[in-house]
Amino acid sequence: MTIEASYVRTALGVVALCGLGLLVALMSHGADNLGVQSGMWPVLMIVLAVGTVALPIIGLLGKIADSKKFVTAVIFALGLFSNAVFLDARFDVFPARVLCIIGLLLCFAGVIASLARVRLVHGNQ
Repeated sequence: MTIEASYVRTALGVVALCGLGLLVALMSHGADNLGVQSGMWPVLMIVLAVGTVALPIIGLLGKIADSKKFVTAVIFALGLFSNAVFLDARFDVFPARVLCIIGLLLCFAGVIASLARVRLVHGNQ
């Protein structure tokens, strides 16, 4: 089975939706209820918004969503690292944990599949 651009676009779209849901869930609870320092809260929300919402949408809308490009693996890796920040126990609120795990699994699969595809395409030349 080959990895088509439509699969990559679908995965990026689902990662962006999960990231948006995670962002809304955490913002609805607020920094005080989650036990996060007020100075760190904006940084965490920017990391979440950029890594799991903005970059996948840019990759989804642009010509980046190609499994033969290394940039696709980088976008998935940034989403993976951005989601991994929110695996801490203090962020264990109902929809946030589920959305975080779904985003992590999709990003991990995207990184592995993209890197394998890039290696196969560029390794044979």
